Amino acid sequence: MLAKFRKKDTNNVTESPLFLLGYFRSGTTLLQRILNTFDDICLWGEHNAILEPVAESYQQCLQSKHLSLGKPEKGNAHEAVMRLRNPALWAADINWLCTEDVRAGYRNFLEHLFNPLNSRYWGFKEIRYGINDLKVLDFLKELYPNARFIFIFREPVHCIQSALNFDARIKTPLSKLVDMWASLYRNYLIFSGKFPVSCRFISYDDLIDSNRNSLKELLSFLGLPLAQKQRDVLELQDGRNCEGFSPGRIALNDLEKKRVNSCCGEVFRELQEHAI
Repeated sequence: MLAKFRKKDTNNVTESPLFLLGYFRSGTTLLQRILNTFDDICLWGEHNAILEPVAESYQQCLQSKHLSLGKPEKGNAHEAVMRLRNPALWAADINWLCTEDVRAGYRNFLEHLFNPLNSRYWGFKEIRYGINDLKVLDFLKELYPNARFIFIFREPVHCIQSALNFDARIKTPLSKLVDMWASLYRNYLIFSGKFPVSCRFISYDDLIDSNRNSLKELLSFLGLPLAQKQRDVLELQDGRNCEGFSPGRIALNDLEKKRVNSCCGEVFRELQEHAI
């Protein structure tokens, strides 16, 4: 009877979690729309970085002494209950959790949030993970060794200009936006260096260039073919201002552009070297 209370670990090596990450206004939404044209893919939108505290709690669970005492009830609910009901035993720290139980619980939680349809490829796109650290990406990779990570980037001057003009309510200073861009992609490069087989970088500018094969190569990484449906999404992008601002809006001046390139140029060049 106790078996029904134990969560089933739904993680399967044939499943392929997919996480699309990038800076604000770097093309994450466009690529998300393209990928979601496939019936096999369900890539959800942003969720305001709710996995930050989840990743922290996961690490706290793994570091708990109650998961590492090696008691006989670990991983065995029946044995744990028998000990729990024995009044002669000290019951204060009796539990049946082991490390893999914790991992299974977190996998169940993530799949409940992001894979309600049992899609072959499932996951999300987010712009908030990786600016300060890699704890969420490490968390996802530890739970799903077969997960794939796609990082999209855009020429930094155009990207930051687009961010500034997207919403007039944004009051973040230019210097901070620049530092965030550089920090985010520097961390992505570090992560991909640890897991090169699981990661791909794609340039937004290459993505919208019909003469480039970036999208085809990215889909090949996922084992998917390029068809007209994906090209149709790209065609909707035609006519948009790639620099991220409309006529009459204020653009970065030469000094500001120089500041962006000075801070982001080296990282941008490295991203170009890694791009498909």
